[in-house]
Amino acid sequence: MKAPDFLGALFVSGLLFCSNAIFCQESEKCDSVNLGKIITYIDSPLTTGEFYDNSVIEKSGSTNLSDFLTSQGHTVMNTGGTGSMSNVSIKGYAGFCIKVYIDGVLANNPATGEFDWNQISLDSISSIEIQDFPVENQMQFAGSVVKITTKRFGVSKFTSTSQVTSYEGSPADTLQQSADFRIFTKNAAFKIGGDARIAANEYLTPKNKVNLYNDSKLTQIAASWNLYTKNGSLSATGFFGTNKIKAQNTGKSYDQGVENDINARFTFKHIIWGKKIWHTYGSNYNLTDVEYDESVLVHNSTVVHNLEGYYYLDFKNTGISLYNTFSAEWSKTMDAFRPQLQIKLAYEKQLFPWMIFYGSLGFDMWTNLQNSWSWSNVNFELLPFVRLVFPHGFSAAAFREFVLPSFNQLYWNGAGGVGNPDLENEYGWSGLVSWKKWPVIQLTFQTSWYGNKIRWTSINNTLMPDNTESAWYFAATAASEKSWKYFDYSARINFTRAMLEDGNQIMWVPFLTGALNLGFHYKKLDFNVSGSYTGKRYQQNDNSAGCYDRYFLLDLAQTINISKNLNITVKVSNLLDDRYQYHDGFYAPGRSYSVFLRLKS
Repeated sequence: MKAPDFLGALFVSGLLFCSNAIFCQESEKCDSVNLGKIITYIDSPLTTGEFYDNSVIEKSGSTNLSDFLTSQGHTVMNTGGTGSMSNVSIKGYAGFCIKVYIDGVLANNPATGEFDWNQISLDSISSIEIQDFPVENQMQFAGSVVKITTKRFGVSKFTSTSQVTSYEGSPADTLQQSADFRIFTKNAAFKIGGDARIAANEYLTPKNKVNLYNDSKLTQIAASWNLYTKNGSLSATGFFGTNKIKAQNTGKSYDQGVENDINARFTFKHIIWGKKIWHTYGSNYNLTDVEYDESVLVHNSTVVHNLEGYYYLDFKNTGISLYNTFSAEWSKTMDAFRPQLQIKLAYEKQLFPWMIFYGSLGFDMWTNLQNSWSWSNVNFELLPFVRLVFPHGFSAAAFREFVLPSFNQLYWNGAGGVGNPDLENEYGWSGLVSWKKWPVIQLTFQTSWYGNKIRWTSINNTLMPDNTESAWYFAATAASEKSWKYFDYSARINFTRAMLEDGNQIMWVPFLTGALNLGFHYKKLDFNVSGSYTGKRYQQNDNSAGCYDRYFLLDLAQTINISKNLNITVKVSNLLDDRYQYHDGFYAPGRSYSVFLRLKS
């Protein structure tokens, strides 16, 4: 037995020994927090899924969001090093199927449909929730949704984190500085924060060769404003970020293969707290500019805009909610336009002392337009959802899955291929059963059939996306967490069978993943041990090209709380120096060392 296999077997055995539920809490739909005359409502975790608060994130010593998700047992593939393009797989679903909401606003890139996992600093996050079914007003869903809540009330007025990460190539491959300020008044709050990072990522590959020109330069700034009165709330947010990436194997010089992603988001939201009806209306704007240099002289740039307006009604004491959303995506560079109308009616009621019912019916109408209007292009989808909650932590859900192709998949015409305007939406049916007992045990079984899967394939010697075969997914998850005065642990193990029509496992999807995190706390010292295992993954969909090596990552983090407002963390990532391959020649970094200095006031 090879060392990774032995360590993986030992690790999975340990997970099975202590397996129970992960960072979940029993809760109501929302909790009310009274801040003097300021009353705000904060979403809290549901009875299924995974929930991580800021203390868990900070103790992990993770360098970024992708690093944290890896430590929790999720498969994260990237093109190499800090700040590079990342693809997170949750139970076999990845890319544009994973929808990410930041403070309730969809943050996926409107061009690619994917989320840039470098887009948000860990220090700005208050909590992360991962759910296996659609939430709130969400319409498009496949596999999982990630809800990120940023820090607001009840936290420090100022935070600053300085980070240095070193691979074997130099003493300071990555330099990062993030900071944010919060100002509170009698009935208002204002927040502004920034993040800057320079990453060289010049670590050694297994053949003792330094992967040169593998850099990332990131800058971000975000701000929010919240006003609270006895009758309602008013809020606005703004975000602008750019990440200039040069990934391994994408060119022979820094000027070739460079991708410069620009993201901007602006939101407005107004809630009127009526006695019988809560009115919520607002708008969100999302811009992305993706630039790629096919060569020194050939430059490609794609700009996509997304604008949506919404109006929600929550009929208090009736369990009825109505969501109305109109959105539009457009791109002059692609000469494309896609309007959407979404309506969702939801109803929640405790039908019996032993059962809570939640049901919704969504209607989505859209059309893909290029050059001219045609009623023949108008499409619609009905999206039913039912969820039942029983005593002793049992719950069950059944729902329709549905994802529209992204603008790149429809209309891309640049480096690497062309789009396919005839693509149809992906769709499917899913059902899950979950058992969460006390705060320490959770078992989830989920199955789904998924059709019209979109894949980039070679058609007439041209790379383009196509609706290919259907797939069947089955995922079983066991998880647990428990905390004592000096010790806490969390554990998670997941088995995924992602099978195509021919019975083969979908490439890059591991059968088995797991994570075990141990925390030791004594006086001013916090010590964290994090291990994650990723099992066999096929290289191709026909399963004939063999598998990527299994790998086991072991991280150690030591935090010294120098004072109430100052701490320092030293972390060793990939302690065993496992030089595993993400995919297609992209190798993960070996052992690295990081130092974090956090200041709060």
